Amino acid sequence: MFKSLIYSFVNTINIGIDGCKSGWCCALYNKGEININVFSSIEELTSGINSKFKIWIDIPIGLGSKKNPRTIDQLLRSKLSSFKHSVFNCPTRKAVYANSYSEAKELNIVETSKSLSIQSWNITPKIKDLDTYLINNKHHIEFFEESHPELCFLQLNNGLDLQFSKHKKSGIEERLKILKIHEPYYFRNI
Repeated sequence: MFKSLIYSFVNTINIGIDGCKSGWCCALYNKGEININVFSSIEELTSGINSKFKIWIDIPIGLGSKKNPRTIDQLLRSKLSSFKHSVFNCPTRKAVYANSYSEAKELNIVETSKSLSIQSWNITPKIKDLDTYLINNKHHIEFFEESHPELCFLQLNNGLDLQFSKHKKSGIEERLKILKIHEPYYFRNI
């Protein structure tokens, strides 16, 4: 399986995506080249999608409900012993489509017995953008993989825990050193 993942990574155009104030920030990796772009919507970003794309996105895919709980967040926390606090509970679909934070918290409690953090609520527009896109473009679901930056860095660091928070200068330097190992040309000045 691991060999097929490597083959898939090498033979596809890989795009890492995260939400940003202007829309979606995308790092496109293709045959050793990295390009960074910002798109206003998922629709704009995926306008040229084909079978050679794999999109790694730091936004929840597959929103939970009372009947269908989302368990991936807890599994991710167990893998990220040092930075498990960086994984917050994903809102349920009903909470994502709520009209206010207080309504979303109430809906989330009914569905999961857990409230909703303000961090989760603040990214609901991005979650909703992706969720709506995937509901309306089911044929593109196969191109998307949910990803988490801290898990990616853990894997790039041979499974060894990172030592510093990404919010500190030492944490940024630690992550840049890891990237330099894997892409020395692009990170040569670090």
